Amino acid sequence: MRRVLLGKFAFLIISVASLSSCTTHDTRTYTDPSIGTRTILSIAILPVRNAPIAQSESIRMNRDIAQTVQRKNPGLHVLGPVEAVEKLNELHLVDDYDRYIVALAQSGIPNKETLYRIGQALGVDALMQGQIVGLSQQDGTGAWGRPGSTAFALRYSIVSIRDGMLLWETSEEMRKKRQSNFSSAPPLQEVLPEAVEKVLQTIPSFAFAAQKPK
Repeated sequence: MRRVLLGKFAFLIISVASLSSCTTHDTRTYTDPSIGTRTILSIAILPVRNAPIAQSESIRMNRDIAQTVQRKNPGLHVLGPVEAVEKLNELHLVDDYDRYIVALAQSGIPNKETLYRIGQALGVDALMQGQIVGLSQQDGTGAWGRPGSTAFALRYSIVSIRDGMLLWETSEEMRKKRQSNFSSAPPLQEVLPEAVEKVLQTIPSFAFAAQKPK
């Protein structure tokens, strides 16, 4: 009986160890000096497209981003992801938006013409866009191998509708590694909230967001 209990105890230790993990991250943020002199009264937050995450996680991420932008800029008119997409659908601009996202992902540079057309249709001064730019997962490879790990990279940027100027950008690279070589890779739902939290900490305040146009 004692051996059975000891066996169960040892199994419990191994199970807990396989779930424990360590996390490292690298946050890089750019803020254009002109952000302190530009009048930004409204912003549209577009959702991350084609992301390999559950709908509930996407909704939570979009909500957290929108709420943080609003909290840091109380006078700013924020058009959330759901409203922005609904308006693009109504105005038949979804294809333009898709082309904009593809070009942005390939070059890292926003297409000014398409950006201006989308911004005018949405009635905003700036556009905020998120991208999942990297995801790799590796299960543990056994006694003499490596532990399970997940590497994830998330980027958010804010661009001016008027001239396509990049006003702010944050890139968050995060790696979560299990302690056990016998564990599977940490699931994305463990890594994503931590990465989003790091992004939230860097969201800027706009100098003139609280002012009303004359």
